[in-house]
Amino acid sequence: MGLTFASERMKRSEQSRRLRAAGASNIIHVGDDCPTWRDVVKITRGGDTIWLIALVMLPASRHKDSMSPTTQVASAMSELIERGAVIVEVHTGRRSDNKRQREAMLEDAIRGLRGGGRRLPAGIIPPGRPRVEFSEEQLERGRAAWFSRDYMTDRIAAKHAGMSREMCRRRWGSSGRPWPKRRRKS
Repeated sequence: MGLTFASERMKRSEQSRRLRAAGASNIIHVGDDCPTWRDVVKITRGGDTIWLIALVMLPASRHKDSMSPTTQVASAMSELIERGAVIVEVHTGRRSDNKRQREAMLEDAIRGLRGGGRRLPAGIIPPGRPRVEFSEEQLERGRAAWFSRDYMTDRIAAKHAGMSREMCRRRWGSSGRPWPKRRRKS
């Protein structure tokens, strides 16, 4: 059984694709199909294999659960092992039936949870906002709006260009508009 989790850094569809490629046949979307990982533990039987992208994705956020995220990871792993299940991390290939690999999985998950809120290990999807790509047509319309004298300020021109002022300035330079005159305080 493969488990997907809500993540800002990896969409559920990508998680499902990777889990199926690794060998998971039944995909459960935690948060949609079942509320938490605890419900998955309840339906797990001895001999089941639980496929995850990374163990660090398992815990619910701090305000949605009574346990801290690091405690949730350890608790889930121990409960699943008690029931006779094996946890496999697709990203690293580690398995919980090997003691050294199990310890390394826990160590990486706890480090990931404590390390600045990064919920996925390095190398899956880089942190930060994804780069926005524009088509040639969008760029031409944006450039025309940026240099058009129909707009009084750079802020309005950038809005019509579909970008921020900083992005327009980096891409095309100064718009040539005079700076807005400031009113004198009297």
